[in-house]
Amino acid sequence: MEQFEHEKSNQRPQDQRYHHKTNEFYHRASEAMELPHEAGKKVAQCILRNIMKRIHPNEARQLNSELPMDLKEECSNFIKGPDKSINAEKFKESIIKAAQIDNIDPQEVAQNFYSFLANWMHDNESEHRGETSDVLDNLPKDVKALFGHPVQ
Repeated sequence: MEQFEHEKSNQRPQDQRYHHKTNEFYHRASEAMELPHEAGKKVAQCILRNIMKRIHPNEARQLNSELPMDLKEECSNFIKGPDKSINAEKFKESIIKAAQIDNIDPQEVAQNFYSFLANWMHDNESEHRGETSDVLDNLPKDVKALFGHPVQ
């Protein structure tokens, strides 16, 4: 425990800001999805991971660049798409598995997360304010519908 406290106190202020921003992201995402913090964190990671895998690598890199530093590092390993096997059903299954909560509505959780993500990017003065729309353009119709967007 002492070693951890020592390491924590020796973190650079910039690293502390990165960790704080990531924690804020998870806290706000959990609230938006109406999930306990730990479940919300796992679901947020799961949704982002699936989005990164599903969309074109260029779009995934742009989206990733807008995330908090710690999350950026976590998600960068999943920029390999487009993995066309990831559809709305896989999103739903992975949300249920990640949340580990009975009677969860994965569609509602997905919609709430996507709404949160769009707001987060806007609130944090993203360079690419239209990025969430670009991400949607690269998702199949069933996944767009899952996130609550009209399918044309």
